[in-house]
Amino acid sequence: MTRAFLAGPTDRTRAVWRKVSALFPEERRRGVYDVDTKTPSSTTSHAPGYIDRDRELIVGLQTDAPLKRAIMPAGGLRMVENGLAAYGYILDPG
Repeated sequence: MTRAFLAGPTDRTRAVWRKVSALFPEERRRGVYDVDTKTPSSTTSHAPGYIDRDRELIVGLQTDAPLKRAIMPAGGLRMVENGLAAYGYILDPG
């Protein structure tokens, strides 16, 4: 059942989705695409992130790059270290 009042994706939206979708195979291969091992996550910890800055109307990435994970040490630093180690990353000591 389709809703007549909903519009489909625009060409701009499709272009952004194609760009980020191209990263998914590499993420599946690695387990994670990338991790910021230096910056604990908060609502203001990362600069605005873009998939395609020229095509985006809304900026909403949680880090400064597509598929880049943030560390969240509020659950415990050891949990962060173990999670990073599982994918071959090391927590930045700085």
